[in-house]
Amino acid sequence: MTVSDAGTPAPTAQSDTGRPSNRGKPDAYRTRLQSLDRQIREDQEQLQLLEQRMAAERWALPRAGRIVRNRNYGSPYEDLRWKAEQLRARLSRLREERRKVYEEGRKAGFLPGELEGRRITP
Repeated sequence: MTVSDAGTPAPTAQSDTGRPSNRGKPDAYRTRLQSLDRQIREDQEQLQLLEQRMAAERWALPRAGRIVRNRNYGSPYEDLRWKAEQLRARLSRLREERRKVYEEGRKAGFLPGELEGRRITP
């Protein structure tokens, strides 16, 4: 804590909400963005694999064996399609969360390079 000439504590930098600003700490935003980027990338790869399996299943020959009349389960293609829909919904949520974290960092006063982990040159 610093003391001004009058002997009272000097005011700290505060944001518009009255809380101390974290201007010197973009690390929290950066690590959260990196984590979300990693999750998005993994889900995109998984979705791509699912779509490849769906394409292979779509053109697969019918399976040999007994025909089961009680079909409480879906075809392999339908199961893959359901998983792909779930993954697309998760990707959408992750992208929206990443956008919100990025905008929050921008509102806190950080430059895009600081948030993305790139080097800032003066």
